[in-house]
Amino acid sequence: MVFLKIENKSNQAKAMLALLKTMPFVEILDGYNPNSTTREAMDKAEEGEVEYLGRAKDLLDELKK
Repeated sequence: MVFLKIENKSNQAKAMLALLKTMPFVEILDGYNPNSTTREAMDKAEEGEVEYLGRAKDLLDELKK
């Protein structure tokens, strides 16, 4: 699954959105509004505040905390 955020103010963006709407495997979620926890995580990721872990075991250990 892939999420796209399209600011549909430009003609190019409107054309892209119109094209996507014609495709049977695309579902348009107008007004998607994530909860505050998800929004905070998205903002941090956009600002580059991410933590890289070298191994899957490190990730699992971190998630268990």
